[in-house]
Amino acid sequence: MKYAMLINNELIYAKNYYVNNDGHIIINFDKNEDLMRQYGFKKVVDEVPEYDETKQYVMIIGYEENDESIVINYEVKEIELTLEQKRQKDRNKCLKLFAETLSDEQALSVPLVFEEWEVGVEYKIGKRILYGEVLYKVLQNHTSQETWTPDSATSLFARLLAETTDGSIPEWQQPTGSTDAYMTGDRVKYNDKIYECTSDNNVYGWKLVE
Repeated sequence: MKYAMLINNELIYAKNYYVNNDGHIIINFDKNEDLMRQYGFKKVVDEVPEYDETKQYVMIIGYEENDESIVINYEVKEIELTLEQKRQKDRNKCLKLFAETLSDEQALSVPLVFEEWEVGVEYKIGKRILYGEVLYKVLQNHTSQETWTPDSATSLFARLLAETTDGSIPEWQQPTGSTDAYMTGDRVKYNDKIYECTSDNNVYGWKLVE
């Protein structure tokens, strides 16, 4: 616990030694709480509030002194962005808004514009997110939890499986459930060969395309 005196709105902290009015030097002064209180020093309450270091900073805005302690008051401030940083922030916002207008097929061609899945986020039906470099769509409104990952919670997420927008045939991926199974006519590559799905909601029914 630190002790200090408030003089002209400035904290003067107790040091290892103290010279009293008689000119005597007290050694290990800052280790003796009784002596520090005797000479007018008080406990310092220094509780820095939580803040996001990437976007905010804290500054001391004053002190509150009472009979027992001196409380340091802080205020959380937003970091002022440069003009270029503001432009980039707006560009990113526009990109996210535009991404929501894409069809699933279009989304598959630009998956990296979508946000990564995170714990503690409220997801709405239809939201598309990245997990393990795979694009998923939300099937039910929910708040994400650590054990409800998109690759395991098949009732909450469906992996997007579709032909790419440039007309190329995508590689086959094992569906996680009926919600992302292949449909009749879907084509995929597997071991450098092209296969076509023979029925709806089918995982293993395929024919080789000559």
